[in-house]
Amino acid sequence: MTYTPGMLRALCLACCLIPCLPGAQAEPTTVYRTVDAQGNVTFSDQPPADGPAEVLSIDVPPPADPVVLEERLEAMRETTDRMAADRRARESQRAELAAARQPAPEPEPEPVPRTLVVPAAPLYGWPGYRPPWRPRPPVRPHPVHPPLQPGIPLENNQQLMRPIVSSRR
Repeated sequence: MTYTPGMLRALCLACCLIPCLPGAQAEPTTVYRTVDAQGNVTFSDQPPADGPAEVLSIDVPPPADPVVLEERLEAMRETTDRMAADRRARESQRAELAAARQPAPEPEPEPVPRTLVVPAAPLYGWPGYRPPWRPRPPVRPHPVHPPLQPGIPLENNQQLMRPIVSSRR
């Protein structure tokens, strides 16, 4: 027999809900499980008119005491109200800190009277324009190497060495 995910979820839910209320006397309830040709699982409290059905017996706990439920609901409401009041107090404290951190607005400066400025024609050429002076690097002469002569060993032949390049990579 294969179990579909929906059937497993229903069974797990039923099994998890049974022990929720400790000490409660459970009443057995009959549930009928059927599977159609497409593999859809159906649970019902009445037997199907056509075909066989698997009979499941589920223990259902009695309903909880309304007084206990009302007490729990009132406790949750008090907790919610307390948390909302705490949040409002934190938000107002943050708003006060943010207002204290902002600098005081500066007074507006007095307006400066505007004067009419007429641009003059630019002067080009000497003596009005001079190119900027930039320092030049010093001129260094190229070193002169003695010519290579056969038979005379070189003291420092590093300039003649080439790096070894491998064709493998």
